[in-house]
Amino acid sequence: MAESLLLPVVRGVLGKAADALVQKVTAMWGLDDRRRELELKLLYVQPLLADAEAKAEADTEAGRAVRAWMRKLRSAAYQADDVLDDFQYEALHREAQSLRPATSKVRTVKIIKGA
Repeated sequence: MAESLLLPVVRGVLGKAADALVQKVTAMWGLDDRRRELELKLLYVQPLLADAEAKAEADTEAGRAVRAWMRKLRSAAYQADDVLDDFQYEALHREAQSLRPATSKVRTVKIIKGA
């Protein structure tokens, strides 16, 4: 069932939430508490997923409720993954920008010396 793919998604999002680049940007923007909260919730939900997957197989009201919960969790995990991708991009972009002025100065010195 598609729900069985949820645990790897949750683990992937957890890995991104713990990433040093993401931590750097969330700390810079004052969002590190929210990132840590997401990280903890993802840690806590992992052990529940194996049990939830077993219950989701049942064609009962409880099984349908568990499947609905897992769909919502999957959607939230994908949204969190997208946001964390944006944080990683921003961190890499800032890092690249911080390196750019140093290379521009070197080019300027070479042009002046060559003239």
